[in-house]
Amino acid sequence: MIIVKVSELKSMVKELEKDGYDYVEVSILDNKDEDDLPNCLCFSALDGYGGAVDFDDIEESNVGFSYKAEEEYERKLKKQEERMVIDLNPNKKK
Repeated sequence: MIIVKVSELKSMVKELEKDGYDYVEVSILDNKDEDDLPNCLCFSALDGYGGAVDFDDIEESNVGFSYKAEEEYERKLKKQEERMVIDLNPNKKK
């Protein structure tokens, strides 16, 4: 299984359609043995004459199923940090 961003997937479909392809082979490149390489969704468009054309890969997104809740939590933390600014020079005239 792989999680990718829907907007990136839509862009890929638009590019395939724009280039005139009707069929595409979609595969997952599993880089679990390579720490510095993310897993990818790979696309090879069938040219209809026995060949295929490779397109750019879409890298896996490292989000969990509760990504919206996590984003909200991060925004709240950032707001709290902004409110907690400490004046390090209290004698400075404003």
